Amino acid sequence: MPTLTRRPLGLAFALTPLVTPLAFFLICAVYFLATGEVHQGSSWLASLGFFYLFGIPVGYIALGLLGWPLIALLRRQHRLSAVYVCLGAGIIGAVAFAAFVTVIGTHPNPGAVFTSGLAITGGLIAGVLAGLIFCLIAGVPWRMKS
Repeated sequence: MPTLTRRPLGLAFALTPLVTPLAFFLICAVYFLATGEVHQGSSWLASLGFFYLFGIPVGYIALGLLGWPLIALLRRQHRLSAVYVCLGAGIIGAVAFAAFVTVIGTHPNPGAVFTSGLAITGGLIAGVLAGLIFCLIAGVPWRMKS
């Protein structure tokens, strides 16, 4: 069976959870700098460490439990394209991040944390970003070949 990507998928599976926290941190840093919401005493290095501390385990778990089956399904149906990967990754990211926040959250009503728009939006952004990174590393085409 001919490959549907320009580079091995294994490389993308290995590297995506390592690169995504840095990319997400950079997006957040640009946002906070652009909006002037940087607080005195904020440590950029500590923030980056936090992104990696939680981003890598959550990334590998989400990729292993949901991302890998998504890619396998898309390959089997000959629908492996960046558009489908990013759509699926966005949904996976929203669910994974909201579940993670719920598990570690100390909110008096844990269900309220899961439905938090901020958690879902952050997960959606992180998921789409991870999908883009995965596609760039693996060389997944933007559109399916006819």
